[in-house]
Amino acid sequence: SMLRSVGYQVRSRVVQTKGFDSWNHIYLLVKLPDNSWMPLDATVNHPAGWEVPASQVIRKKDFDVIE
Repeated sequence: SMLRSVGYQVRSRVVQTKGFDSWNHIYLLVKLPDNSWMPLDATVNHPAGWEVPASQVIRKKDFDVIE
C-alpha cells in the first residue's frame, strides 16, 4: 500500500520451491523507474533485491496489485 500510494507499480509473486508439493512462498516485486522489477521479501534476512535462487524454484507466477 505504501509503495502504491507514492506511485509505484507492485506485483505479488508466488513460488513453489523444491521439496514442496504446492505454492509455498509469496513476496512483492516493485517496478523501478528503469522499468526493471525489484524483489522485496520482508520474510528473509537479505537486502532488497534478493529472491529465492532460480535453481530452487519449480514454478512461479506474478499477479499485478491493482487495489
